[in-house]
Amino acid sequence: MAFQQGLSGLNAASKALDVTSNNVSNSGTVGFKSGQAHFADVYANSLNGSGTSQTGIGTTTTAVQQQFTQGNITTTSNSLDISINGSGFYRMDTNGAITYSRSGQFHLDKNGYVIDDLQRKLTGYLADSEGVIVKAAPQDLLLSSANQAPAATGASGSAKEGVAANINFDSRATAPTGTFDTTIAATANKSSSYNFSTATTIYDTLGNAHTLTIFTAKTQVSAATTAATAAATSATTAAAAATAAAATAASAAATAATAAATADLSAAAAFADPSNATKVAQAATDATAATSAQTAATAAAATATTAQTAAAAAATKAQAAATAATAAAAVTPITAEALKAATTAAASATAAYNDALAASSSTGPVSAVQAAINAVTAANDAVTKATTRPYNAAAAAAYTAAANTYTTVALPAYTTAVTTYNAGATAAAAATAAGVARTNANPNSEWLIYTSVDGTATANVNGGVPQIVKFDQSGTMIDAPSGGSPLAINLDKVMSDQGKTNISSPMLTFNIDFSESTQFGSAFGTNSLTQDGYTSGRLTGVSVNEDGIVSGNYSNGKTRNLGQVALANFTNPNGLTSLGGNQWAETDASGTALVGTPNSGTLGVLKSSTVEESNVDLTAELVNMITEQRAYQASAQTIKTQDQIMNTLVNLR
Repeated sequence: MAFQQGLSGLNAASKALDVTSNNVSNSGTVGFKSGQAHFADVYANSLNGSGTSQTGIGTTTTAVQQQFTQGNITTTSNSLDISINGSGFYRMDTNGAITYSRSGQFHLDKNGYVIDDLQRKLTGYLADSEGVIVKAAPQDLLLSSANQAPAATGASGSAKEGVAANINFDSRATAPTGTFDTTIAATANKSSSYNFSTATTIYDTLGNAHTLTIFTAKTQVSAATTAATAAATSATTAAAAATAAAATAASAAATAATAAATADLSAAAAFADPSNATKVAQAATDATAATSAQTAATAAAATATTAQTAAAAAATKAQAAATAATAAAAVTPITAEALKAATTAAASATAAYNDALAASSSTGPVSAVQAAINAVTAANDAVTKATTRPYNAAAAAAYTAAANTYTTVALPAYTTAVTTYNAGATAAAAATAAGVARTNANPNSEWLIYTSVDGTATANVNGGVPQIVKFDQSGTMIDAPSGGSPLAINLDKVMSDQGKTNISSPMLTFNIDFSESTQFGSAFGTNSLTQDGYTSGRLTGVSVNEDGIVSGNYSNGKTRNLGQVALANFTNPNGLTSLGGNQWAETDASGTALVGTPNSGTLGVLKSSTVEESNVDLTAELVNMITEQRAYQASAQTIKTQDQIMNTLVNLR
């Protein structure tokens, strides 16, 4: 009879309507996953086996499967409303009992735990005091509401510690005409004493704010260096000319002496016979000539000595001027005193050069030495002639006197002059090298950086020593700043100058990074001026990124990681047991929970201030409802028809 098939149809249609009704009723439930009823036909077993005439006896419900498809994402105003886009479940803790959910409507309880509407706690990974997330076993997410500790400038542990200054230095600027007042008096430091200033806020170890003011001043080193270099070059040229002349004189003297000695060897042979009266008379004449030559040599040697003394003084003066020019050119940073010294050195070098030129004139040492050499050469020639005639005692004495004069007076004078000029040449060459090196360093692109804290004297920062910033000819900074770097701020002195007491760390040390600064032909400007310190902060809100990291937002504008949400996934989500309250429980059929962080492996990403809507398709459910209603009516009709057939049989007579 068809009653059994009809009844099973009614039950199946009723079950399908139950599932559809549940879907429709949860169409507004966040994180709900729609269900779908599955059915199978039913056949009676027969001892004879199946056959072509076998008739089914109805249907049965085999399962109600949930559809774990993605629901739509809707925005909210609660930062702890979190949606999962992709696979995964939130891991919830209820007094140690772990359940799983797709509903991300969370908030904080009075203790700071992240909970859902049924007081179940969201689990994840906690962060340490530095904001580093420790990936241990998941535990209840507790968000600390404690104030964030302050960080002193230069001690935050960030990638760029200290102050980072991106400033354009105007390459067209000229050096200030005024003197910078390091006391930072209100009326002293006007625009004539520096080129540009800017300021930023820095923090001490207690989070107290201080104002750091940066003053920039272009240096005046280029004019002094140019003058010193020119003077050193002139001194070098004069010394080189004198040295060359002296060398020429020495060569000429040696040549003349050799020629005289050669000639006298042949002359001596002619006077070997003492009986020759003519030769004896000639010897007397030669002796007289030798005496006169010796007297002239003595006078010439005296002149050479006097001229040599004047030349030595001139060379000493040139050397001193070159040394002073070198010292002035090497001073960093250039001050008004150093500039004056460089100018004086340049004037002294010029005077020394003029003296050197005068000493090298016709009355100077080179000509005097040459004259002495010429006189001694003549005396030597005469004495040689006389002494080769061995019977003339007067000639022998004249020779000895002339030789002594040459050896003890003229020759030392010549040697001293050469030595003095060589020393002058060496000093001048050193001065030239120093000037050239400084010119090549592009001194026109040097800037002095003075720093003041809270309007107090610059002596409170690195003892008043300014930093020096250099730029090459393309406007790019050369190396790191020299001079007062890093900055060492004496906060005890800064506060005492303001009539206050410092209770933070007495010294505050950090770098000012000018590496991004430029020197172009445009107006001065501060493109960015940042620092890494901050004051203490109160927790004002939280946010969650796609990786599930929960960050605290603080009143000081900083953020810190407070924890990370954990997600779980299953090999067979349909094996989970529905517990109600948007919760599922793990079963043998679902497999063991695979726990990890969002956006890793097969786990989806999170989105804060959003929720995942129910994945119920109301239109489809209404169509299903109509279909199931038709099925129910049809099954009822089969029972009604069977009843009519039974009535017909009963009424047979």
